[in-house]
Amino acid sequence: MLSDFSNELQLARLRHTNVIRLLGWCIHGEERILVYKFMHNGALDHHIFGMLSLSSNLF
Repeated sequence: MLSDFSNELQLARLRHTNVIRLLGWCIHGEERILVYKFMHNGALDHHIFGMLSLSSNLF
């Protein structure tokens, strides 16, 4: 879990138009919190997995 959190912090150093900006982070006990810029069009996984679930219903 901590390694996933560390990986996210490393990725946050990237500056690219297709990568959402990390605004901040916090560790409080066992809680790990990442704060990202608001995404107006929704999360990418909702678009990807939403399309996959729609296509699987077609068969």
